[in-house]
Amino acid sequence: MEIRQLQCFVAVAEELHFRRAAVRLAISQPALSASLANLEADLGFALFFRTTRQVSLTQAGAVFLKDVRQILRSIDAAKRHAREVAHAAVPSIRVGGVDEAIVTLVPALMAQFRAGHPGIYLQIHEVSSSGRNVQALEAHRADVVFIRESVNSDFVESRLLYRQRIMAALPVPKPAAPGSVADGWQSEMGDHDTVTPAQLARWPLIGFPRHARPLLHDLVMGSLADVETPPEVTCEVIDKSTMLQLVRQGMGVALVPEWAQTIAPDGVMFRPYGDPVLELPLYIAWRKRDYAPELGEFIDLASEICARRHSDAS
Repeated sequence: MEIRQLQCFVAVAEELHFRRAAVRLAISQPALSASLANLEADLGFALFFRTTRQVSLTQAGAVFLKDVRQILRSIDAAKRHAREVAHAAVPSIRVGGVDEAIVTLVPALMAQFRAGHPGIYLQIHEVSSSGRNVQALEAHRADVVFIRESVNSDFVESRLLYRQRIMAALPVPKPAAPGSVADGWQSEMGDHDTVTPAQLARWPLIGFPRHARPLLHDLVMGSLADVETPPEVTCEVIDKSTMLQLVRQGMGVALVPEWAQTIAPDGVMFRPYGDPVLELPLYIAWRKRDYAPELGEFIDLASEICARRHSDAS
């Protein structure tokens, strides 16, 4: 069933005359008759009573006409709306990203961007996985996303914003009750400026589940690939705030991006991890075909804010 067939049906139903309907549609009468015949064959029932002198709707045709008119109005409205968006300024920007970007970057970015573009609505989509953020971008559920891996294809382009260190989150040493999980291993921690994989392997580890945090999970476990005896994984946690609370309680050590220090509770200390120290990137990505000027300004502003912050921190 094609839109043109529906238009032919409505024209004949309203004119109740094949020649006038053909003139109205600017097509030949045989072409009109063939289009209606194909439509009726597709539906499996007749839409019109036809005689040599008169054309009228069947009962099924009258019901069908009501619904088809609504369908055609909806199609016209959809085309009109899309045309307005295509030729107008961007009405909204949907922002997705990993937790670091949503917590530490997006609020300041939105405030500065809105100061120059008060008419643009900004919507945040909080998605923890970089892969799911890219899927949202490709499916047009997001316009720009902050992710952990570079993506450059015919459809999507990305730009590196910065790299940050991976930190070992450690419980601040304190007297441990005999027989507790903290007895023995916490006393080693205060003496280290950095934590190596060999040192980490001696301590209980709080990890990330691979199904939810595949990049961080693989980064942590990959760093331990050459360690003879891997650490005991006491539990796996998705949320970094929960993870840091478990560290505070002495459940183990966790590896987190450097930004997690900003949400750490008292009783947790941090040391750079790796030999050499591991780093984690943050990229901004967007669809190439939808690179409107306003979206370009948003992306450039994100780059400027990140460059300024990391220049001040160095």
